[in-house]
Amino acid sequence: MLSMRIRIALLLCLSMATVAHAQAIVREAVPLPAIPAILDLFKHYQMVGLGEGPHGNKEGHLFRLALVRDPRFPSLVNDILVESGSARYQAEMDRYIAGEAVPRQQLRRAWEDTTNPGTNWDKPMYEEFFTAVRNVNATLPAERKLRVLLGDPPIAWESIRSRADLRRWNMQRDAHAGAVLRRESFAKGRKVLAIYGDGHFQGRGFKPASLTNIVEREKVKLFTISTRYGDLIKLQPSVASWKTPATMTLIPPGLCRDADYMKMRLARLAITSARTNSSDPAGSLRKLCADLTGPR
Repeated sequence: MLSMRIRIALLLCLSMATVAHAQAIVREAVPLPAIPAILDLFKHYQMVGLGEGPHGNKEGHLFRLALVRDPRFPSLVNDILVESGSARYQAEMDRYIAGEAVPRQQLRRAWEDTTNPGTNWDKPMYEEFFTAVRNVNATLPAERKLRVLLGDPPIAWESIRSRADLRRWNMQRDAHAGAVLRRESFAKGRKVLAIYGDGHFQGRGFKPASLTNIVEREKVKLFTISTRYGDLIKLQPSVASWKTPATMTLIPPGLCRDADYMKMRLARLAITSARTNSSDPAGSLRKLCADLTGPR
């Protein structure tokens, strides 16, 4: 189960070998206990990038909770950079993570007002993660308390009128996250766990520059972990049998009954949907809510 084990050994091998030399690896990679393996990485790397896999998968969420709750975690990690929050609300998140009382109606803007117009971050698991870090901090002395960095650009949705407006913000996503890391973590010698979608950890040659590319330019020692195996199956066929996240979570039915929330989400989806596009994200949200709130 992903919440207990992660297939990290093969990735460790590949980090030390070019693709040209990968075929020379003789020993097959085997699963290692995930949490100790990841924590040990921080002895040698300033940043570890942990891919989410499919956004909203339950297995990945449970694993991340177990990771931050491990007693060793706060002694090795200082900051947690997340994709699931808008930097516009960093001050509110800082207060919440530090244990202060922050009205939920205010705090929820952090995950509801990102550059993603849809429901990705509205699933309860993302709020639960912030709360888990807050609870860990409640047990720690001041010098060891964790900080959550919101990596998404501080988009101002009140000014978004078109897909072009949104695209300008989306093009800043990895560059903005890199600037946050440079200012808040790297310049201060702090170690970082970055939790992002796997695509943000694409390697060299990826355009526009991925978060991996940006961090490497800072001469920071970085190790990334992906839940997607792809061509690794060609190197080791047994990888095909390794389990990947499969249980997907949904938004809570209560959001579908929240008139203000639905008005906001449907308006943003309408703005960002192309007129010539056959997809209908607003219609998909309505159907999902009908399924969630309809008679059982």
